[in-house]
Amino acid sequence: MKPKPLFIAECHFDTLLIEIIMKWKPKDFDHVNGTELFTAMYKRNKGNRGITVGIFDKNKKMRESVYISQFKVEDVNNGIQWLKHPDIHDQHILYLFDGAEEWFLEAARQTQISPISYEIPEKLDKFKRRTKKLTIRQDNKMYQFIKAVVRENPPQVQTLRNYILAIFGEQLNSTIAG
Repeated sequence: MKPKPLFIAECHFDTLLIEIIMKWKPKDFDHVNGTELFTAMYKRNKGNRGITVGIFDKNKKMRESVYISQFKVEDVNNGIQWLKHPDIHDQHILYLFDGAEEWFLEAARQTQISPISYEIPEKLDKFKRRTKKLTIRQDNKMYQFIKAVVRENPPQVQTLRNYILAIFGEQLNSTIAG
């Protein structure tokens, strides 16, 4: 049996987005905190343990990393840059250019779904504060807001879903279903 997909996300909001967009449960994939990116990717590669995807906001800290600089651009679309490691084919990075919160609020704007309708702040700084809480999984209003936007399937969501499906291919179906 192949190992579960490993997603390395900077924050719980990123993970929640993936769960909702892909209709996954936390048990369907392993999650590692973003600060453990390099160690997790290295260990998985060394043990030939399956596909690893890092999901990050595009920021200076990540650009300066020697390891990250080895990755090559596969595609760029709808505020997402997909990077692949040229030698380790199971390792990918998905960068959200404006940050997950800005990226998602733009998707909401395109669908004309207002966060205010869900009692969620529309100003970026307040929205970010809410998404940084460790209890985001229990935030029913946020969950409903994300689901409503995802249901409308804006281009940003389509692109992220398509990238993940392209990365995992058959492994995704066999791992999640099995």
